[in-house]
Amino acid sequence: MTKLGLRPKIIINIAIITVAAIMLIGIISIKIIERDAFARKIKNGEEIIKSIRFFYQETDGVNISRFISARTDIEGLIILNEDKRAIFNYGNIKHDSIDNVFYNTEIIKNIISKDRIIFLSGVKIGGKTASIRLSLSLADVNIDIASTRRFIIFYAFLDSILIIIFGAFLIHKSVIRPIKALDITAKDIADGNLDKRAAVAAGDEIGSLALSFNAMTDKLKSNINMLERMNRELVAAQDDLLRSEKLATVGRLSAGIAHEIGNPLGAILGYINILQKGIADKTEEKEILNRLDKETSRINVIIKEFLALSRPSERQGIIGRGQSAANVNKVIDESIKSIRAVAFKDNFKIELNLENGLPFAKIEADKLEQVLINILLNAKDAMHNGGLIKIETGLANIAAKEPVHRRQSDISDMDVLSLRKGKEMIGIKISDTGCGIKKEDIGKIFDPFWTTKDVGKGTGLGLTVSLGIVQTYGGDIKVKSEADKGTTFEILLPCSRNL
Repeated sequence: MTKLGLRPKIIINIAIITVAAIMLIGIISIKIIERDAFARKIKNGEEIIKSIRFFYQETDGVNISRFISARTDIEGLIILNEDKRAIFNYGNIKHDSIDNVFYNTEIIKNIISKDRIIFLSGVKIGGKTASIRLSLSLADVNIDIASTRRFIIFYAFLDSILIIIFGAFLIHKSVIRPIKALDITAKDIADGNLDKRAAVAAGDEIGSLALSFNAMTDKLKSNINMLERMNRELVAAQDDLLRSEKLATVGRLSAGIAHEIGNPLGAILGYINILQKGIADKTEEKEILNRLDKETSRINVIIKEFLALSRPSERQGIIGRGQSAANVNKVIDESIKSIRAVAFKDNFKIELNLENGLPFAKIEADKLEQVLINILLNAKDAMHNGGLIKIETGLANIAAKEPVHRRQSDISDMDVLSLRKGKEMIGIKISDTGCGIKKEDIGKIFDPFWTTKDVGKGTGLGLTVSLGIVQTYGGDIKVKSEADKGTTFEILLPCSRNL
C-alpha cells in the first residue's frame, strides 16, 4: 500500500475542513432564508386576513371577490357563520371539510404544512361573529428556496475548489518547500557532505527547525572529527600495544625456556661438580655420563617444544603425535635419581608407595619426567627446613562431570574433558609437608608467571607448563592444600589400554 506524502495529506485535510465549513455555512444560510421566507409569508397572510376583515366590516363584502382574485398565492378562502354555514367560499376549501373553526377576532392563528399555510381568525358581520379560514400556497416560497439552495451549493463548491487550490499553493510555499529543502540537506549530510547547511528563510517554526538542524550538523561534524582523531590515536596505541605484546611474548618464551632448561641444567652442573671432585668410581662415572647425555637431550627436546608453540599446526597436532606409553613407576624412579643428588639434601626424605602391575600411561616418558621434576622441585622449595615427600601411584576412575583445571592461556578449542571422561586413569599423588598454599591462591597456581617464590627463585611457569603437558595427553592435575599443612598434587593420566 502506497503511503501518502505530507503534501497530499495536508491538501486532503484542508479539503475536508473547507468543505465541512462551507457546507455548515450553506446549511445555516438556507435555514435562515427559509425562516425569513416563511416569516414574510405569514406576515403576508396576516395582512390578507386584516384586509378581509376590513372589506366585510366596511363594504359588507362587496369588493372581497375582486381583492382575492387579484392574488395568485391564495388557494382558497371560506367564511362561516356561527351556525358553521358558508357565507363566502373561494377556491378549493369546502365548508363540510372544516375541522377547525376559530371565531376570535383579535388573534390570527396559522397552521404551516409542507405546501401551504392555513390562517384562522374571526370577523364580525352585522353584529354577529364569523370564522375566516384562509389557505396560502407555499409553491413560490419553495421555488425560491430551491433556487437559493442550488445557488449556495454551486458557490460553496466553487469556493471550496478555490480555497483548496490557494491553500495548497500557500502550504507548498511556506511548509512543503522548506521541508523538502531540509530533506535534501539531510540526505547530502548522510552521504558525507558535512559542510552542507539548511537555508533559514523564515523566523517561524520551520526556521527554528532549520537552525536546530544546522546546530545538530555542527555538533555531528565536531563529534566525527573527534572520533577520527581518537581513532588515529587508537590505531597508534594499538600499534604500540602490538609491539609491546610481541616483546612480552618474547619475554614469556624466554622465561619459559630458562625455567624448563634450568632443571636439567642444574642437574648437569651437579653431575659435573661430582666429576670434578673425583669422588666417583668408574661405574658411577659411566652412570653420571649417561645421565649427562640424558639431561642434555632433555634440554634439546624442551627447546624444540617451545619452538613448536609458535607453530599452531604443530601445537594442534601434538595429541596425534603423543601416542607412546610410559611406565609410570619407572619414570618416577628415574626422576628421583635425576634430581636427588643435586636438589635434595639429607634433611629431605622421599617415601614411595607405588602400586605394582599398573598399565602404561598414555604419555611420553620424558614429558612425564619433566612434569614430575617440576612438582618435586616445588615441593622441595615449599619445605624450607626439610621434610617428607610421599609419592603414590594407583588406578582411578574419573567422573564425566568432574571439573577440569584451566589456565588463562589454555587453547580455547581443546576439550580436555572429552579426552578423559569415562576412562580409567592412572593417578600419581605427590604430597609434601611444606608451607602449603593459601585458599585464595589455589585458583591461581596454574596461571602463567604466578608464583609465591622470591624474585630470582621462580618464574611461575613450572605448573603452567606441567598442566599443559598433562592435558595434551587427555589428563589433568588436581591439587589440595592448606596453609602450613602441606600440599598434595594428583596427576591423572589415561591408561594406554584405553587407546
